[in-house]
Amino acid sequence: MSSSQSDPAVTSSIVQKKPRHIPRRVPLSCDPCRKRKLKCDRAVPCSTCSRYNREDLCLLNPAPPRGKRINSHPKQRTQSQPQCTVEAHNASQTAGAAALERSSPQGLGNLSSQVWSETPSYEITEFVADVPVTEERPGPGQSVEKVQAVTAAQPLSSSHQQLFTAGDSSTSRSDGAVNILFPQNLPLLQFSSGVDGSFMDSLIFSDNDMQWKKLLVKFLPTRTQADVLLSYFIEHINWLFQTVHVPTFRKEYSKFWDGEVKDVDLPWMSLLFTILSLSALYIPVDVAEVVGLRRDSIRKYSHIWHRASLQALQAGNYEGKPTLSQLQTFSITQLYWYATNNIETINSRMGQAVRNAQALGLDKDHTPARNVAEAMRHRLWWDLVDSDTFQSICLDRPPLIQVHLTNVPLPLNCDDLDLGLDFARARTMNEPTVMSMNIYRARIFRLLNRALVIDPSQLQSYNSVVEIDRKLLKIIDELPWYFQLDHEEKAKTFSAAHEFLTWQNHILRTCVSTQRVRMYRPFLDSVTSAFDTCIGAVENALATYRTLRRNEPIVTQQKFYPQAYQIFSVAVTLGTLLLVERTIPNAARFRVDVHNMADDLGLLEAQACPVPVAVNGHNVLLKILSLFEQGESCSPEDAERLVPDISIILGGENTTRAYLRRRTATETQQSNQVQAHLGDVRDQGDGGRQLQGSEVTTGQLISLTPLLGAAEGLFDLDDFDLSDSYGLFDWDMTGLLSDALASGRQ
Repeated sequence: MSSSQSDPAVTSSIVQKKPRHIPRRVPLSCDPCRKRKLKCDRAVPCSTCSRYNREDLCLLNPAPPRGKRINSHPKQRTQSQPQCTVEAHNASQTAGAAALERSSPQGLGNLSSQVWSETPSYEITEFVADVPVTEERPGPGQSVEKVQAVTAAQPLSSSHQQLFTAGDSSTSRSDGAVNILFPQNLPLLQFSSGVDGSFMDSLIFSDNDMQWKKLLVKFLPTRTQADVLLSYFIEHINWLFQTVHVPTFRKEYSKFWDGEVKDVDLPWMSLLFTILSLSALYIPVDVAEVVGLRRDSIRKYSHIWHRASLQALQAGNYEGKPTLSQLQTFSITQLYWYATNNIETINSRMGQAVRNAQALGLDKDHTPARNVAEAMRHRLWWDLVDSDTFQSICLDRPPLIQVHLTNVPLPLNCDDLDLGLDFARARTMNEPTVMSMNIYRARIFRLLNRALVIDPSQLQSYNSVVEIDRKLLKIIDELPWYFQLDHEEKAKTFSAAHEFLTWQNHILRTCVSTQRVRMYRPFLDSVTSAFDTCIGAVENALATYRTLRRNEPIVTQQKFYPQAYQIFSVAVTLGTLLLVERTIPNAARFRVDVHNMADDLGLLEAQACPVPVAVNGHNVLLKILSLFEQGESCSPEDAERLVPDISIILGGENTTRAYLRRRTATETQQSNQVQAHLGDVRDQGDGGRQLQGSEVTTGQLISLTPLLGAAEGLFDLDDFDLSDSYGLFDWDMTGLLSDALASGRQ
């Protein structure tokens, strides 16, 4: 029988397999030498990689044995070794690789920089790798940076290819090996699944935390990427809480990367993960891409690193062994929960944080801080007081902390450089520091905490509310010169290195003003002076924000983004006043303010940062303005649909619903005046926007300019001493990015 008359089954099989046999050139060098077009002696590791300290990469992708051909037939690959290839994005790595070779303090010997320059980011493809990749498990004596560098060069196994969305709270595994709190999807990681038992399987039988340390280290980015994310956090986020002592953290950070896996402190590692998570949530995607983090993945990493932080806390037994690192993690992670609109999560974690703080004796401190350790204890305690009291106001519950039973000193007015192992140098309040705002914020919430704990019913008495308001205004009147408004009701502005002072001023005035409106809101229908007080409070809250928008577009101000919740709070407070009260002096201007804040919140989504508080907040504010413009045609049912979205701002669902019902309680002549005000809004809408001086389009991309230095502010800093000998505000990503950007433009 001729070949053409062979068995049909065999012929069919051959025809089906033929398209899958693609002739491929057999590589004769290891992967690092092949990429660099260097001579390879095909040893494992080869002499060239040994000369340039690339042994780990050579071991991962060695040259094939001499005299043997690699069989890429998919049918001959065993099921116990599922593999996939990764495809490097060379177009995005050219500028970053050249920059790292120049900016890295360790030169060519820096393992992490070389790994990053070779494999900055990965994309899973449909093909099967020619050479099976085996996992090199870190030994107990291996350093964190080396483990991370090896992991960064490994692809994902086929069982971990799917990327989970931010809403996922758990990950299911087919083998049921272990239930961990975050998805195993970071494209820097591979778990083996050999017949001898996988790494994850071994966790079931482990009684110590060593396996968790090995696992969590693998979820870290490269050291260079972590450096940039940490720098962004210090420069644009840490000033909000200031519960991390930057000099101490940097020392621990350097020790962590150079140390061994077995020495990793899990609660401290949770702090690092939450810092990375917050920075990844807000950092401009252009900056992330310079250091090899893909712009379409950086926001996903934020949620992954958040879950890794929670897992590190759990593995570190933070419930049974409270530490200051755990409280620092809680303090900072609040910003993530606010951004993702998980207010109830903060509330449930708050009780645990308060109990741990009491177990550490933070509420028993009664002497001024004498060193950095004592100063940080005071900072953490008052941060808990602020957070707990604020939550009690928003959720209409009693505070967990009773400040009148404690005597903890307020934090010292000092920069981080003024604190050391055996000294603490406090400055006068006339000298601005990173802690100035936190001291006045603590005074504000101490006052509110006592009112809520000692006699909550006093908030139902107008005279008692007036007395509390008088004390709040006294604190505002006592603010130092750098937090005061000028004769035109404008806030002071500063140079780029100290612009945080203007943003801190915004937080203080927002905090006091929104609380004043909350207290007077129940009396708006019966006391005329209550209405005037609320309007004055709103004007005070908007004064600093208008100044910030007038100076430069919000889109270029990185410190705006972590404050999305604050912006939303003020906008809701003002928007509901417009909706319910209907006749408000300067209603046209207030409407423009609310619309501007809605547009500003929309900028986060336009910058690939779709945090729920921004996306939902933008839509809610536009809905409030739409109902306001409807006038009498707005039904009570339409107004009450806002309750779930704004109740957390107005003090609970019952309070919010009762206030919105006031809109239709009585029919007055105000309805006719609303139309007049709306006419003014339409006539002055464009003019009102022009007065803001900073209108931008939502499609505009964030510039790198704010991160690399900005123009001097309007205020002359020569009038006082703001020395920064440690370089707190100069140690940023400038050194790393300047060369990278210059190289990228060549």
